[in-house]
Amino acid sequence: MAEPEQLGPYQIESVIGRGGMGSVYRAKHAKSGEEVAVKLIAQHVADDMRFRRRFDAEVETLRRLRHPGIVRLIGYGEEAGQLFYSMELVRGETLQKRIRDVKRLGWLPTLDIASQVCSALKHAHDIGVIHRDLKPANLILTDAGEVKLVDFGIAKLFGFGEQTLHGSVLGTADYMAPEQAGSHSITPRTDLYALGSVMYAMLAGRAPFAGKKVTQVVEALQRDRPVPLDLINPDIPAEVVEIVHQLLEKDPADRPPTALAVMNRLKATRAGLQRGRTLNEQASRTQLGDEDFTPELPPNLAGDLDTRGHHHTDASREVSPDLPTNETGGDHPTGRRVLAGDHPSNLADPLTDPAMTSTNDSATQSKGNNEPVKTHFQTIDSNSPPGGYLSDLHRAEGSESNWVQWVSIAGMVLILLGGLGLFAYSIRTPSASTLFESFQAAEVNGDLGSESSRMTQFLKAYPDDERADQVRQWQRSVELESTYRQLKNRARTAGGSSKMPPAEQSLLQALSLRETSTADAARQLQAWLDVYSIEVDPESVGYVMSPGDKLKHRLRQRELEQLELLVRDELNRLKEDPSDHVANSQRELALRSRLATALKLPRDQKTRVLEGIITLYEDQDWAAEIVRDTKQELETLE
Repeated sequence: MAEPEQLGPYQIESVIGRGGMGSVYRAKHAKSGEEVAVKLIAQHVADDMRFRRRFDAEVETLRRLRHPGIVRLIGYGEEAGQLFYSMELVRGETLQKRIRDVKRLGWLPTLDIASQVCSALKHAHDIGVIHRDLKPANLILTDAGEVKLVDFGIAKLFGFGEQTLHGSVLGTADYMAPEQAGSHSITPRTDLYALGSVMYAMLAGRAPFAGKKVTQVVEALQRDRPVPLDLINPDIPAEVVEIVHQLLEKDPADRPPTALAVMNRLKATRAGLQRGRTLNEQASRTQLGDEDFTPELPPNLAGDLDTRGHHHTDASREVSPDLPTNETGGDHPTGRRVLAGDHPSNLADPLTDPAMTSTNDSATQSKGNNEPVKTHFQTIDSNSPPGGYLSDLHRAEGSESNWVQWVSIAGMVLILLGGLGLFAYSIRTPSASTLFESFQAAEVNGDLGSESSRMTQFLKAYPDDERADQVRQWQRSVELESTYRQLKNRARTAGGSSKMPPAEQSLLQALSLRETSTADAARQLQAWLDVYSIEVDPESVGYVMSPGDKLKHRLRQRELEQLELLVRDELNRLKEDPSDHVANSQRELALRSRLATALKLPRDQKTRVLEGIITLYEDQDWAAEIVRDTKQELETLE
């Protein structure tokens, strides 16, 4: 098929790349001369009515994305029955290429990049748009030191999570959230998990989970925990490690609630760590007698990102994450390749296409078609002023005097100062008593999990408070319940608890007993501690371990040590909990009443009831005395 020369108002200049869903062209607006990237949807896809409905609906949503960190959708239309859309061209390179080139970016540029991503995600989430496929290949690092997100909504547009023609999972499994691999709902926290995976890759040089097949990656992200970052690189600050691993929690409820919360935490962490580093450097320089030392200011993003000390100018490449490439050695782990031609700018494509089930290839347009040719183009106007109070003032400024402008400026200053005051009030640390009372109320309501981050805040701000030990106990209780939920999810994923590792299987069974008998649960938890609190050295009993096996063993021992602390706390709580004694008394009374009633029944019916009591309750400790009496009554009938 011949290349198009014109699509809507755009003159096609050259091909940037091709993919299973269509072709991407460098183009220029015939009147304005603006350079853009134009995506022409493949005819066999465009002819599918389901896709057309999704295309119209999704573009209407994506056109609302107006943020400096999101690639701008310029327009969309139809030329002779062919669907296409245009977007801005961005100069820079993908984060995927940066990671491949420098391996590990360091914690400071990681925080800067993640903060910018959070800002873009917040804007999208606020209007109900979820990215669904956030990964390094969809993040463009511009020459100006900015981060641009591409591919918003493509997973939804190209199939709503369906599988592709080749049976692969839509999107990239390396950075996929666990709920995307199952049948769970997709929420903004799905994007936050992907952000954690991207941060992990920037710090570790690879995604949290890897495998030769997509299915292996999917199974690992649902079942396993990633290797802790501080084991990979001990120089990563603990605060950064904590943020990343919280984002990578399997259960969405255990992740931070919003992109705004993550962004604020990233900025606060960066400021604190940078301030501490600057003070340490100043102190060391002062001790060395360097009177000319000037404390280092926080570097801008451009400096932080380019750790190799050079900028990408004319050697920058045009990138389309969904298209084939000629770049050597650049295979993506999922099989998708990154284009690296010799063009001077990066393609940023907000609707890049993963593979999709091909439907009716014979439905492509023929020149003999007698139907009227469909042609239209809709521009998304980004130059019109935003609505609201200020825009009304500007529209009326020709008829207003200068003093009105000054009044409006003064009003805005007052609003800004008020906003700053509210912000300062909102971020200040509440008093220890205020926080503790909030924790107590949450405990009464059975909602301690919602106070997890504030408990951390309490312990950092008031570590020596007399109530700190109680807060630590509550915090570990929340961690245990989170672990319990994770164990149940793993059992469900594995196809039953019998297929889980022994330590996890026995712990899940012990914790499950709390729903029926705290005494039985306490006994099982004590047995678990007796078995798994001792440190095991496989090599001491003749096992030969590779370096990889040793790392896995260290990780396993570390997990068991953390579980041991949680289990000991829960065991102490169960032993002090009087509710089990009350429940047992009530159960004994009910069963005693049933036994007494059975003794008044005819012989045959009495025998069946007595045998039933023995069968049902013989293994229950609280019913031991009643079962013994029942057996004696049964012996008298024989």
